[in-house]
Amino acid sequence: MYSDSLTAACFCCDQTLHFAPDADQGQVIERYGIVVCTPCFQSSAAGWKPKHEPKLLLQLQQSRIAPPVRNPQGLLPRD
Repeated sequence: MYSDSLTAACFCCDQTLHFAPDADQGQVIERYGIVVCTPCFQSSAAGWKPKHEPKLLLQLQQSRIAPPVRNPQGLLPRD
C-alpha cells in the first residue's frame, strides 16, 4: 500500500508517517521545520504541550530560528 511513499517520523511521538500521492498521514509545520502526525497536530491546536517545548526549542536553536511569541495561554503556537 505504501511502497511508493516517502516516510518520516512524527516529531512528537515518533510514529512512522507515510506520504504518498493519494494519502498523507501528517502535517509539515514550516515554522519549526518539523513533521507531525495528524493526532499530534490536532492535539496541539491551542499550542504545544509543555512536554514538547524542550525538543521544539532545541529544534529552533539548531535551525537558528528565533522562538515565536507565545500565545495568550503562554504556549508556543502550533503554526
